[in-house]
Amino acid sequence: VSTATNKFSDANKLGEGGFGPVYKVQHKNLVRLFGCCIDKDEKILIYEYIPNKSLDFFLFDYNILLDKDMNPKISDFGIARICRGNELQANTGRIVGTYRYVSPEYPIQGIFSIKSDVFSFGVLLLEIVSGKKTTGFYRTYSFTLLGYAWDLWTSNRTLELIDPILEDEYSSKPMHLRYVNIALLCVQESADDRPTMNDVVSMLTNEAAALLPPKQPAFSYVRNTVTSTSSTGKTEEAR
Repeated sequence: VSTATNKFSDANKLGEGGFGPVYKVQHKNLVRLFGCCIDKDEKILIYEYIPNKSLDFFLFDYNILLDKDMNPKISDFGIARICRGNELQANTGRIVGTYRYVSPEYPIQGIFSIKSDVFSFGVLLLEIVSGKKTTGFYRTYSFTLLGYAWDLWTSNRTLELIDPILEDEYSSKPMHLRYVNIALLCVQESADDRPTMNDVVSMLTNEAAALLPPKQPAFSYVRNTVTSTSSTGKTEEAR
């Protein structure tokens, strides 16, 4: 991000938003903004066309879209937070986001860090390999998706989690187990136990990279209903 904004140069600064400065930036995995139009009360943003739409039908996350080559494009950074300078974490008293994807230290302690994104990625990876949304409840209806995955993992039945659509000639059982292992490492309750995203990329791209055994994930069991405000201003319900 520092390189893309020329070290956060004022020349690339668009203004100040509710969560900090806003800079111009382009990245191959971001939906490109071509322009805007303001005519009286009419306000229009013009983005590149993404033919495969979002993952909302398959997963919860409607901010991840797929282009014609099935490359992911992220479309919304409305609640992106900034750790200043060389900080690896920061505090906030304002909790926003989609409850099922946020790391436990964020709503409980108001702490967000580079490991918060790792947790969210782990939830998304579990959704992808299982073909299930985080909103579903399983078996005795006491598990979340994370808890369901953990239960299968600890009882040596991890392959029951895998979406049948992934079981083809291009995939293998060892790789399925590896993906679940990586996802569970990402969603561990303690931020210190989670890998960095650099480590995650290495584990995903290098089959020879050793994996640690995961610890029990956060939010394993269904809890009392709570609410949190999403980036769209709507109230999200989580259990």
